[in-house]
Amino acid sequence: MNSMDGKLERLFTMARPGIDPPRREAPPWFARRVVRLWLSANAESASQTSWRRVTRCGLGLAGAAMVASLALNWRVWWHADSPEQLASESVVWLALPK
Repeated sequence: MNSMDGKLERLFTMARPGIDPPRREAPPWFARRVVRLWLSANAESASQTSWRRVTRCGLGLAGAAMVASLALNWRVWWHADSPEQLASESVVWLALPK
């Protein structure tokens, strides 16, 4: 229990205002080791792979929806009336009594 009291006392001492905790520098080899681990890690982590999969699936579904929309509306696009004909029909429909 004595070691626990010493740890608590040290913690309370460090928590008092105006007392700076002792700063410990990282050893010089630590930064090199961390950078080496980052560089040796696989470039494609699991989160990047899953995000890429979701993006590709979404793009594929959007493309399929676009192709389906064009296929279902092909008759409208193929037999579209000219703007002049549409304008003349609208004038005729406005002039006719209802």
